[in-house]
Amino acid sequence: MHISSLRNKLSLAGLLIATPFVVCIILIQIFHFREEVNDAIKDQQEVAGDIAQAYSSYVEEILVLESILGERITEQPGISPSQLRHNLLDIVLFCPKVKHIAVADPNGRVIASDISQMEGMNIFQFLQIKQEPTRKVTLSSSFYMKPLNSEVFAISFPVRDRNRRLSCIISALVDEESIKQSIVGRMMNSGMVVITDSKGVIAVKNNIGRNYPGRQCWLRYPPIREALRGRSVMVEKFRIPSGPVVLGAVEPIREFNWAVGVFYPREEVVGPVRRKAAMWLLLTLLFVGIALGVTGYLGNLLSKPLLDLVKAARAFQAGDMSVRADVRTGDEIQLLGQSFNGMAATLQERTNELHEALRSERNRATETSTLYTVAQGLIVAANLGERLEIIARSLASFCKLKRCTIFLRRGDRLIASAGWGLIHPELVHGITIDISESAQLEQETILAGKPVIIEDITSCGVLPIEFIKSVNLKGGLLLPLVRRHHVVGIAFLDNPGEVPILDQQKLEGARQLADLAAIAIEHAMASQKQRNIAEALQSSMLPTIPSSIGVFSLACRYYPALEEAELGGDFYDLLALPGGQMGLVIADVAGKGLEAAVYTAMGKYTLRAFLSEEPFPSSALTRTNNALVRTTQEWGFVTMFHGILDVENGQLVYSNAGHPPAMLVRESGEIAMLPAADRQPPLGIFPDITYVDETLDILPGEILVCYTDGIIEARRDGEQFSIERLASVIAAHKNENPSQIADAIYESIIDFSQGVLQDDIALMVLKREQT
Repeated sequence: MHISSLRNKLSLAGLLIATPFVVCIILIQIFHFREEVNDAIKDQQEVAGDIAQAYSSYVEEILVLESILGERITEQPGISPSQLRHNLLDIVLFCPKVKHIAVADPNGRVIASDISQMEGMNIFQFLQIKQEPTRKVTLSSSFYMKPLNSEVFAISFPVRDRNRRLSCIISALVDEESIKQSIVGRMMNSGMVVITDSKGVIAVKNNIGRNYPGRQCWLRYPPIREALRGRSVMVEKFRIPSGPVVLGAVEPIREFNWAVGVFYPREEVVGPVRRKAAMWLLLTLLFVGIALGVTGYLGNLLSKPLLDLVKAARAFQAGDMSVRADVRTGDEIQLLGQSFNGMAATLQERTNELHEALRSERNRATETSTLYTVAQGLIVAANLGERLEIIARSLASFCKLKRCTIFLRRGDRLIASAGWGLIHPELVHGITIDISESAQLEQETILAGKPVIIEDITSCGVLPIEFIKSVNLKGGLLLPLVRRHHVVGIAFLDNPGEVPILDQQKLEGARQLADLAAIAIEHAMASQKQRNIAEALQSSMLPTIPSSIGVFSLACRYYPALEEAELGGDFYDLLALPGGQMGLVIADVAGKGLEAAVYTAMGKYTLRAFLSEEPFPSSALTRTNNALVRTTQEWGFVTMFHGILDVENGQLVYSNAGHPPAMLVRESGEIAMLPAADRQPPLGIFPDITYVDETLDILPGEILVCYTDGIIEARRDGEQFSIERLASVIAAHKNENPSQIADAIYESIIDFSQGVLQDDIALMVLKREQT
């Protein structure tokens, strides 16, 4: 755990102590907030109930007034309209709750009113009520009455005589302002009161905003609909269109199927409570912050010495051996710091000693690694040029010099053969050193077999002056390349314009590397000679092939594997025989290199010798097999397909000694594998094997394809090219000439194997032309 976590632990302890307190305060504030909200909602319900009761009383007072007026009219049946109009004016004057009042006959025609504009009107039409003799009271929704030029609603009372017949109808007209003044005068300034019946709003007192929904819109809101059904509704969160979110209550007036809604802005109720809770929360957080700050300060005081010690330890871990911890606390921590400083000083001393030992060991390991790398490279490198490049690069790298030139001995002369580093190959090309004319070089360097540092190359007379100037030579290291007291050559290493300085250990390592290089050069030169001989032998195995013989056109191809690989033993041959016949041979000799080339020559010419005596494929193969078994059984074996073809009539007599079967492509495109006797082995393995002939006729348009196993065993990701793929390629190109068919086969193999041939390929294609 990080040492500074001591400070974090103290801070965490303070936080754990303060957290329950903070949580408790928050829970209390939430509980208190909900209580205040609930109290506000209850207050609104009480207000709504009071308003609903006041409205009921308001209607009852008007009904009492209309009832008294109706009794007077009934008691005075002969009262005149003018006297009745006078009484109506008194009612309006002394009762501010009534805006206007009118008396109509049973048919609805107004016979008297406090205003003359209403007399003669049909009250049923203007008040939008119909005659209902069975009802005591009729209420109408708020409407606009054009003669009065105002928005009113009516409370109508039917007056009946002693026989219960309708004698007249008294209608008191009341406007919204009268209701607001008499009913909701006690409402707070920020509230809204909505009085509505089942058809729309009758009265609205709005102190929340200037805009509110239309009269019919209120009927769409669920709280209003529920109240009109006779249910009390609490509203906790309701957004008035074009207004704020409100809370309140809606109470029904069940006697008249009306509803009264009282609403307050929710923010006015919730806001103070929220601000109060936020203030307490900020105070709590401030207290917690102060507590954490104090614990953090104390934690810093306690953990600073430990952090200083940790910082010194980390610097020491990063490699700074000189770092020391300056801790002065006068307690155990100071003792710990002093122990660390003593340990660091001791470890620094031991580390310096170890570095010196490691440096010496690393130098030896580098020399060994370089020798191993050079040895591995020399083993892998196939030709002399590559090995010389590896030697030059390795010698320069080992001696930590920038360039190296290798001279190989030819008689009494040293010829520049390779260069590496800052010396361009063209500069060293053609440079020679005559050993017979350089006594100092002969005696001190080559014969002694020891490295020599030459401080002034111009006075030595080893290299031409023109070459010395062109490459800025001043001095260098001469390394003899000696194998069994035989001088192979020398290596010259230097830095431009400098005299190299090497200790005795480095010179001894360079000498060992030079001895190894001399062995590698000698082997490479011997291998090159052997390869040249093998190439000469193999080239003699591949005769010049004519483009046509008799009725046949033909093509032969030989494709070697990778250039770095050793020479293989694949070959083909054509032998002109008497009587218009032609001997066909395609074979694959096991092995690589010079031995395979010699064995190839032996098999080829042995077969030719026997074929000249007895022109039958089976007899020639039998005698060749016995000769190879008796002569060179330990060398390997040969697979061979041998046939004698009549180039005029197309008859082919053939025998197969363990070779992949030849293919015959019919004119129809059908592929036939040439049959052979079962399990006829390759040549050179088993003595006294009798091979068998097979005969077939090659018809016009048919193609014979002979090949070695390098074709069908070409690989890609472990998968072989196979006989089936070969057959499909031949069938696809059967209408082309033999040369084109051979090229198509090779291109398919190269594409399949991604350009990497693991074995040589020999291929022979014959096609009988149409006559």
